[in-house]
Amino acid sequence: MTTRRFLSTFTLALIVPLAGACGGAGALSVEDVVARIQEAQEKIGATHVVADVTMTMPSMEAPMTMTMEQWAQGDDRMRVEYTGGTSPMDGMVMVIADGKATMYTPASNSFLETEMPDMGSAAASPEQAAAMTGQWLRHLLDTMDLRLGGIEEVAGRRTYKLEATPKATPSAEGGPGEGASTIWVDAETFYPLKLDLGLGVMRMGMTVREVEYDPEIPAETFVFTPPEGAEAMDTSGFRMPAISTTTPDEAAEQADFPLLALDGEALGFELTNTQTIQMPMPTGGEASLVSQTYEGPAGTIVVQQMPAIEGMDDMAAAMGAGGSARTVEVGDQEATLVTLGLGGTMLTWQTGETRVTLTGAVDEEALLAFAAALR
Repeated sequence: MTTRRFLSTFTLALIVPLAGACGGAGALSVEDVVARIQEAQEKIGATHVVADVTMTMPSMEAPMTMTMEQWAQGDDRMRVEYTGGTSPMDGMVMVIADGKATMYTPASNSFLETEMPDMGSAAASPEQAAAMTGQWLRHLLDTMDLRLGGIEEVAGRRTYKLEATPKATPSAEGGPGEGASTIWVDAETFYPLKLDLGLGVMRMGMTVREVEYDPEIPAETFVFTPPEGAEAMDTSGFRMPAISTTTPDEAAEQADFPLLALDGEALGFELTNTQTIQMPMPTGGEASLVSQTYEGPAGTIVVQQMPAIEGMDDMAAAMGAGGSARTVEVGDQEATLVTLGLGGTMLTWQTGETRVTLTGAVDEEALLAFAAALR
């Protein structure tokens, strides 16, 4: 699912219950919502957007700001240019087209060109994508208090101002305001025109200044022409991760670390997908990262396992600095549990030679119970 379709999923998840509550045609099923998302977004073949973006984190002395101009055509052609503000990305250009990604960095007057990874059998089918959307919607409706904040104009377009506030739970830290988000969505196209998103301890804001739907975009827009004197970065030793769908037994054989598995069909979860990703390691060489998807009554949980690395920074703790992360126990191991706002919940720990990360649009109790059943 593309970023714009993901965000439109969020907007429709808000619109549907609000319409029912206001005495409209009544609440729609998740399947109806997914169908409406696809219908609305498939009508937009291309977009040209100019937007102001801000990002804040507790570790920042001041918000990072930038202006982003984006041209998008279909799901596989895009050009993004970043200018101004306080971001180190000022002047950067990224182009994705014809199976290649190119990124230009003005500070070094250099550019990197790489092949896009071939998803092969790992690519999700439309049915799988729709199922994942449905799971995410159910999580959103179960964990958020949703309301219509009014109708406002953004970039000359009529928008719905939609507000989502996490429901308070006995285990929540930081109160119900943590992770609150607001989105202003085009009333006609469901395209997000303004965002204020709580993503764990990070907040991201975006305000569209200009938007064109289905503009005529010249083909040369998606061709990168390096500035005079720009140097191509050496990519001879660089390779994109290779992703393949496999079986649990084959993944265990390929992994160079002990692979944990769910104890039988504990808690009613069923393994539905196993992928092996060959990726470069910070210490040199390559290693297998194994990603497995489990479906159960509590929702979808993704288990990612990779070799443990001595001295490796705990990324989960870094994401949770400021109150959204806390230390819990998984068996006799310390683990970090992070609330990611709209992104769900993440749990990570290291056991012996294996680093394990669980993510899912499920509540904390379900995630911890699942972790305890891994052997």
